[in-house]
Order: sequence, then structure tokens, then C-alpha cells
Amino acid sequence: AVSIILALVYYVTGLDGQAMIMSIINIVVNVVLLVYITKSFRKARGGYMSLGQGMCMITVTGVVSTVISYFFNLLYVNYIDTHFVEKSLMQTQKMMASMGGANDEVMEAMRVQLEAQMEFSGLNLGLALAGAVVMYVIVGLILSLIFRKSDPEAVY
Repeated sequence: AVSIILALVYYVTGLDGQAMIMSIINIVVNVVLLVYITKSFRKARGGYMSLGQGMCMITVTGVVSTVISYFFNLLYVNYIDTHFVEKSLMQTQKMMASMGGANDEVMEAMRVQLEAQMEFSGLNLGLALAGAVVMYVIVGLILSLIFRKSDPEAVY
């Protein structure tokens, strides 16, 4: 839900063409939220959380968030900001020109790839989910190692 709100704010404020700024803000907000969710989860469990519980909670949260974001992004690029692909390509072309340039063939290949990513397919959804699982397992491991607290009365 946060990425949806941020995407709409970017669109309204005109920051939607600033991929680097958008990425940094998204990462910071997501990390802060995951820390908050992890601490809240531990608190709700009496102040205790095992490594496995934390990893599972964060991974499931991340996968659900990814599915919601995937479908929102499809709506966003196909109905809200129909010029998203062109704006992204223009920004990429400017960046590549500042580093020595890109030819028309490279830009066309990028356009085809970006347009393919903006269409619904089982493959695209599967790739998004696979990436989310890997990323959130790693994030879950890190946050769970930081915030885990074993229940001394638990029987294992």
C-alpha cells in the first residue's frame, strides 16, 4: 500500500520521472516499515520472537505486498500514467548520453523489454514473486537476527 501511495504522490508532484529519487525513498520507507512491523509483531507475541517467526512474517508480508504492487503497477502504467514507458526511456537516454551515449538499437531494445514488463503475464508475476521471496528472506533474516528474543519459558 505504501508503494501505491508513493507512486501516486510521485505522479502528482512530477517526481515520477526521477527513478533514482523514487527508488531511494521507496527503499527507506520500506525498511522503516519492516522494522516497525517486526517490532510490533514481537510486542504482540509478549516481547518474544524467534528467528523463524520473524523470517516467516517478513517474507509473507513482502510477498503479499509484491502481489498488490504488481497489479497496481499494471494499472498505473496502463491507465494512470500511460506515458510512463516513454518518460523512463527519456530519462535513461539522458543518463546514458551523459556517460558516453547509447545508440538507437540499444534504446529500442530497452523499449521492447520495458513494454513487455508492463504487460500481465504469468511469467512476469512469477519472476516478481521469485525476486520478492529471495529479497524478503534475506531482509527477514537480517531483521530477525536483530530483533529476535527467545522466550525463556518456551519448550523446544
